[in-house]
Amino acid sequence: NFASDSRSDASASARCAMPPSDPSCVDKEGCGDFDAGRSASPTRWWRPFIASRWMDRRATVRGLLYNSSQFDHDRNWTTMPQPNHSAHDKTSAEDLARQVVQRLQKEGYVAYWAGGCVRDRVMGRQPKDFDVATSATPDQVRDLFGRRRTLAVGVAFGVVAVLGPKGMAPVEVATFRRDEGYSDGRHPDHVSFSSPQEDAQRRDFTINGLFYDPIRSEILDYVGGQDDIAARRIRCIGDPRERLDEDKLRMLRAVRFATVLGFEIQADTAQAVVDHAAEIACVSSERIGAEMRHILLHARRGTGLELLQSTTLWRLLLPEYLSLIHI
Repeated sequence: NFASDSRSDASASARCAMPPSDPSCVDKEGCGDFDAGRSASPTRWWRPFIASRWMDRRATVRGLLYNSSQFDHDRNWTTMPQPNHSAHDKTSAEDLARQVVQRLQKEGYVAYWAGGCVRDRVMGRQPKDFDVATSATPDQVRDLFGRRRTLAVGVAFGVVAVLGPKGMAPVEVATFRRDEGYSDGRHPDHVSFSSPQEDAQRRDFTINGLFYDPIRSEILDYVGGQDDIAARRIRCIGDPRERLDEDKLRMLRAVRFATVLGFEIQADTAQAVVDHAAEIACVSSERIGAEMRHILLHARRGTGLELLQSTTLWRLLLPEYLSLIHI
């Protein structure tokens, strides 16, 4: 259990203070990561980035803001640059994830691939990594695969990493769970193990709420994710205001997914982002910076900037450059 932080506007730093970040759980939805909380200001994320990248000149930023039409705004383009891995590495990562599911199922547990890797396969893209969701508890997963082949990266949230061959990213195995309470606006106060259906309902967007059984080649869709992928739509699972109130970073993730996938943000979800935009201040600058780099370094960064403006997240994340646009 985690102590609840005050949500008073007068104590932004307390609201954002969290235990140190787990390096093996960087950007997974609900995997038990922690905000480092080293900076209470959401506007500080970009300063090192600006100095080391391309925003050191005001004219460059002005060009991005005013000439965004030069970038690819074709929403029908869905191919995202893939990581530079060899075919052997990709195949091995997929094989490892399949073997993990097969071993769990052989022992009588329910186990599926989950989240982004399923979304990417449905879209015909090669997943960068693979996550597994299962009915096995963390202790059962570690007993099955051995303590030396597993890492307890987020046991409080039901997450264990199963190690593969040297040089290969581990497969994160998470127990199906239900989240209860988000007093800090980022992480659940309590979790309880549950069913695949309940686990899907706690996730952020329908496109990330899919499961896939690689043994039976079967997709399990409890949230309408396949329809939203076909419609090229970012939509929160359930009530968008509840989903965004649980985890404020989801507002920026919606913009990021819409940018890199070339999708539209569904109207109710977009309005919920506008309504909650000011609450992005409770997210650490490190996590904001990671999402903003995905947006601003992508070929469709012009679209990303437009979405930041239309959702009003711009006002808090890039206040120094408000004078460059007419708002």
